[in-house]
Amino acid sequence: MFTKLQLLYTDTRLVDLLDVLDQLHSAASEGYLETLTTLETPELLEMLREVVYTAQEAINEIEAEDGVQAAALRVLPKAAGGSSVTELHH
Repeated sequence: MFTKLQLLYTDTRLVDLLDVLDQLHSAASEGYLETLTTLETPELLEMLREVVYTAQEAINEIEAEDGVQAAALRVLPKAAGGSSVTELHH
């Protein structure tokens, strides 16, 4: 019973994390970021970079454990007026 509750709790937290990231993205792209967080921009960027790093490390560990060839994910910053570019390297 505890394991099932723990799994549901973890799944819910992941969904919540994705929702927060989606809200941050919308606020940043629409110009109302300051109404969504009290963090200063450098602090927010540092935290987001830590989320990306931690997520990539988790992906690497999961893929290594499952014997899947790990793919390095690199997101290039969005150019002015352009779209962001994601590159997968095998």
